[in-house]
Amino acid sequence: MSRSSLAFHWQGVDWQLLADKALWHPGEKTLFIADPHFGKSASFRSAGIPVPEGATHDDCQRLSLLIERTSAIRLVILGDFFHNAASRSSSVHRVLTDWRKRHTDLQVELVRGNHDHAAGDPWPDLKVRVHPSSWTWKGFCCAHTDQKPSSHPVLSGHVHPSVKLSVQGRRVYRLPCFWFRGQVSCTLPSFGTFTGSYTVEPSREDCLIATDGHSIMNVTQWVA
Repeated sequence: MSRSSLAFHWQGVDWQLLADKALWHPGEKTLFIADPHFGKSASFRSAGIPVPEGATHDDCQRLSLLIERTSAIRLVILGDFFHNAASRSSSVHRVLTDWRKRHTDLQVELVRGNHDHAAGDPWPDLKVRVHPSSWTWKGFCCAHTDQKPSSHPVLSGHVHPSVKLSVQGRRVYRLPCFWFRGQVSCTLPSFGTFTGSYTVEPSREDCLIATDGHSIMNVTQWVA
């Protein structure tokens, strides 16, 4: 039976892993995403590469649905808000401004990622509080890349983790995943629809939760 969320107890906290590639902390009404790469398709088109329009709009719609469904009061973005400097187009600004107007009371936190250093911070009218590197929140280290060593469990993004699944020894497809490395860190899948991925090679202590965007499940035992 398919399900759009999965309850997961980690580091003394009850989390909800959401099929739309977001992590939900019900106790703090806080939503986490990583690597939206807003404006990536616009930057490709500006370079003359013919890719479809609308990725940023669609991702903002997905994000709005998650915020409304959870009644989140806080959104934490674990790096790579924009894809690059060319992503900062007037059309992308308009889409993001319209999105922000729908959620005026939402507290938005961004931990800078590697793409953010080159692309620049979000426009001031988006009212995003920016943290230059890692940010400690409620006993967790919020970062773009996994922090080693860290005195706190780490929530991060950056690698766009995915997993290849095997059925009866046969590899069939690859899905984005949440990558838990024991009690040390959780790496979120990339939220953006127009992004690549890195295939995880888990250790025995790791737990992989895969999603196809609609349903989510623990697939650790089926990893190819």
